[in-house]
Amino acid sequence: MKKVFSLALFCCLTVWSIAQTNIFPASGNVGIGTTSPDFPLEVEVPNNTNGIILGNDTGAKFFMKVNASGGGQLFVRNNGGADKIFLNGNGQSFFMNTVGIGLNPTNNVNGYKLAVNGLIGSKEVQIENTSAIWPDYVFDKDYELMSLEETKLFITLNKHLPDVPSAKEIQEQGGSKVGETDIILLQKIEEITLHLIEQNEKIKELQEQVKLLKKENTSLQLDKRR
Repeated sequence: MKKVFSLALFCCLTVWSIAQTNIFPASGNVGIGTTSPDFPLEVEVPNNTNGIILGNDTGAKFFMKVNASGGGQLFVRNNGGADKIFLNGNGQSFFMNTVGIGLNPTNNVNGYKLAVNGLIGSKEVQIENTSAIWPDYVFDKDYELMSLEETKLFITLNKHLPDVPSAKEIQEQGGSKVGETDIILLQKIEEITLHLIEQNEKIKELQEQVKLLKKENTSLQLDKRR
């Protein structure tokens, strides 16, 4: 009986000892590569050497390192060994897939590279769309400018401007693209400008006719007085 009790006590002490192996005092720090750690866990390695790696045998890895210039780096790789997330302390970072801010990327049903559920503040935004044609073709001599009468008829029948998506189309598309919308609006502004120029020329012509009529009327009145 004593042997059984002694064996059980030995097993309990052994298990307790093993369980305590990786427990450190709350006030203590652990150092790897340093004998004087300043943090609960501090790993010091030479530049361009991986410091902490979590991974599997298929290539997926999460690891941190310090580059030669002293900037911290964090990588996340997929099972194929391709880098999908890279964060650099020097400001060079990338995300290869979609990024969600204010929402889970799995809820990004439209597949946006950057999906933001909230306001975006920026001092300036540049929309790159090199494949689009900037609508200066409106000023070409062979451009068929729709008359104001035709425009009025189109608006009466369709309830929106020509070449401009309707409210129903925007709703079905889930919104509008800023670059495409800017091009459409510029086309309309240029068309309006041409109409204004044409109207201005007609106004000037009418003003000249009014001046001429006034002059003739004045001459007639003078002749009658004579």
